[in-house]
Amino acid sequence: MSHIKKIVITGGPCAGKTTVFNHLKERYSDKVIFIPEAATKLFNEGYPREGAAPSPQWQNTFQTAVMNTQKELEVEAAKEADATGKTIMVCDRGTLDGGAYTIGGRQAFCDINNLDPEEIINNYDTVIHLESTAVGDPESYGNDSNTHRLEGIETAAKLDQAIWDAWEGHPQHIKIRCDGGVKIKQHLVDKEIQKALGG
Repeated sequence: MSHIKKIVITGGPCAGKTTVFNHLKERYSDKVIFIPEAATKLFNEGYPREGAAPSPQWQNTFQTAVMNTQKELEVEAAKEADATGKTIMVCDRGTLDGGAYTIGGRQAFCDINNLDPEEIINNYDTVIHLESTAVGDPESYGNDSNTHRLEGIETAAKLDQAIWDAWEGHPQHIKIRCDGGVKIKQHLVDKEIQKALGG
């Protein structure tokens, strides 16, 4: 199996992640394999949830389910890459995002799931963090783009930081701030994809 570059698009709530991800799919679907967000996939399939303030027990169980779904999606994407010759995989979130939703952060998440954080970091070539508007543009923060989003602005801002912290130490950990809005984010993420494609 040949090496496939793995790029994670992540960030806090209302960061423009879905808009950017859909833009990339429209532009690069002939060259890139796209992996949907595992958490949203589970909810769309009927995974039960506890509401706006889930218990730590529920959150741990859910993040384990997300992790396993993420692994399955990446394995299938790798098979597709071998079959099609595509060399880049873009993931809507990555495995270590689970650390942001676990009490105790990344290390606790990894301990619960018997994961080696360094091994996971090395599994992804680039992590692109889109800053939440809750941090960079609070006046525009809203919850219309994702029907599964329940976070208020303060929770969203804390979650944005927790997601950033979950990927601490990755050598290609890029933060794209809210300056200029989602169009600028699209442009800057485009540049990273082009770089990965060798263009």
